[in-house]
Amino acid sequence: HIHRATESTWLGDFTAVVAKALEGYEAQAEKFMAARIKEHPVWPWLKSVKGIGPQTASLLLAYLLPPREDKGVSSWFKVAGLYPVVGEDGESHLPRFKKGEKITYLPQLRRNLYIVGESLIRQQGFYYDRYVEFKRELAAQHVGLDAAEYKRKEKAGTLDGEWRLIRVERVARVKMEKLLLSHLYQKWAESIGLVVPLPYILAKYPHHTEIKPP
Repeated sequence: HIHRATESTWLGDFTAVVAKALEGYEAQAEKFMAARIKEHPVWPWLKSVKGIGPQTASLLLAYLLPPREDKGVSSWFKVAGLYPVVGEDGESHLPRFKKGEKITYLPQLRRNLYIVGESLIRQQGFYYDRYVEFKRELAAQHVGLDAAEYKRKEKAGTLDGEWRLIRVERVARVKMEKLLLSHLYQKWAESIGLVVPLPYILAKYPHHTEIKPP
């Protein structure tokens, strides 16, 4: 019993020391990233986006390759896992990790985008406004119910054939993240003197309304 108690105390002390050391490394890493990100060619635009600071910019750029003249932003959508796949239920959704299957995107990048998206929504700037607009459009298109009717059907459990509001939220968020990536791709390319292809939807549907970067 004495041995176990001593071992437990030692382990607790060791864990505390390691945690403190990691906190120190994390603080140093954050300072390093904050300093280096200001040297990035697209930083002058990124820093003007409400909700983006040195740390969120570092998270955003950590897993993104520079734009190329022969590729559009769709290459970023693919590596971020922001493209639809049809599931076994016949519904389309973002690709999901399944044990034993090859991952076709970078989970770290998708996680970082989620963190950046949280910051954009919390700070309520340009991209938050677009997020709200997307939610309204999707709700009108797919839900088609006023608030009272929606709540009534939700309580009765009769929303099976319709979009639930949580899905509206998720899709609007993905649209916001893809819009940010599209603008970042464009601005990064401009900052290094590249002319890159238009986003797929603008190239295929010229009448589609383009949302300009802030």
